[in-house]
Amino acid sequence: MGYPRESIRVVLNRSDSHVGISKDDVASILDHEPDVLIPSQRDIPRSVTDGKPIVMTQPKSTAAKAFRTLASLYLETATGAAANEPERAPELLRRTRLRRA
Repeated sequence: MGYPRESIRVVLNRSDSHVGISKDDVASILDHEPDVLIPSQRDIPRSVTDGKPIVMTQPKSTAAKAFRTLASLYLETATGAAANEPERAPELLRRTRLRRA
């Protein structure tokens, strides 16, 4: 599609279930390994329903770890962009600020 490969992140949801697309399918189709594997975990839809992020309710779960990995990839991208565009740094970092409650 013409996007630079370094600006694309591949996230595989329900990566440990045996339905749908597998990690190997993604790699062979896209010629790119998934950057983040989100496991199928019963508590994920429950956290969405409750309006409480799983990274807060179950911070040690594999799903929470995967979501933190995904967030760190975007934070790295934003801080890299901020370093390359110092005049826009406050705006870029403000839009990607991650907070811990």
